[in-house]
Amino acid sequence: MKDYSKIIELDKPDIKNWFWCKEAFAFEVRNGLSKLKHVCTSIKDGKYYRQLLLNDHPIMQGYYPECPTCYGLLKTGYGIENIKCKELEDIRYSLNQNYTNLADAFLSLYPFLKLLSDGHYVLADVELVPTDGACFFYNVSSALTRCDASCDIYFDEYETIGFPAFLYPTQSSNSIDDNRVEYYKQKIKQKEEFRGLAYYEKGFICALLDGHHKAIACAQLGKKLKCLVIIPMIVEEKIMDIQFKNFSLTNQRFKSLNQSILGMYYTIEGIHSIVDEKMIHEDFSLENINQWANCNDESSIRKLEFFLEYKMTVDEKYDFIVEKVIQNNKVSMPSYRKAWEVLLRKQNKHTEELVIQYLIDHSMSDSCWDLVMDYLGDYHKNTE
Repeated sequence: MKDYSKIIELDKPDIKNWFWCKEAFAFEVRNGLSKLKHVCTSIKDGKYYRQLLLNDHPIMQGYYPECPTCYGLLKTGYGIENIKCKELEDIRYSLNQNYTNLADAFLSLYPFLKLLSDGHYVLADVELVPTDGACFFYNVSSALTRCDASCDIYFDEYETIGFPAFLYPTQSSNSIDDNRVEYYKQKIKQKEEFRGLAYYEKGFICALLDGHHKAIACAQLGKKLKCLVIIPMIVEEKIMDIQFKNFSLTNQRFKSLNQSILGMYYTIEGIHSIVDEKMIHEDFSLENINQWANCNDESSIRKLEFFLEYKMTVDEKYDFIVEKVIQNNKVSMPSYRKAWEVLLRKQNKHTEELVIQYLIDHSMSDSCWDLVMDYLGDYHKNTE
């Protein structure tokens, strides 16, 4: 059968207010194959079931209220490794290679993008947190479970409009190969570039389509997973009677990983702290950052925390700012602990030296003692 589907590149979207996005391409799908799509069914009381389908199999399932500030219930799907999808298999090689630029990646994804339904989309280069906003993403339940990050608008002191931030699994944890995870950990330590592939589901949640081994490797090192995220600009869902199926992608395999990584990432409760319109456009000059690091007022603390949490992922040339915050030794300031969290993501000799000095100068009552001890345990385990 002749393939009439087309991917049409559009003008690049204006991303100056998309602080969560490094680069993006806009595109249109015409005569799409509709093999990767949402289906939903309306039910009573303003709530509906929705499934993200790949080749007619659910890879993610949700039960959502119409209210944009109300949480939904999420559960896992069939298991993407159980679904025959030649297009996904064909692009995995390029996804696993050293990433060069979004333009090349976009071209390599053409066969897979044709699986989408007709409409307008964005392909964005985004760093995603390997949690669902509350727990490690492989510790989600196979039963319908509350997920606050599924809100389109999260309201907790501040109003925050949803954007790609967290991950939800589509592949069974039983299929994870520990050797493959270790392979990606070494690539991360060598600062090699690669990408996962995700589909923006709703609120702050993305379904991870490819890159589960990479996500675990990132989690074990306290990194975020860089992903190419497919974002539908107008969701036109097919309304149909759907059977809400029970599948289990998760087990107790990664239970121990949950608590050890949560302190490394922001949660849905803390996401408003990195989404402040004024801070997004703040002048992050060296002079200003130094000033915030030496001040104790609320505005300076918030700006410094925003820098440590978000800008540090882009501006690694400012690594020394983290050490300066620590050296100021203002242990009561929230930015002091955040600085240690950022520093301890790097397992190297210099970090170990700073950790040893910390143990000499501080006691178990210090606010960051737990972070340092966890780091030491992981560092020596990974260097054995």
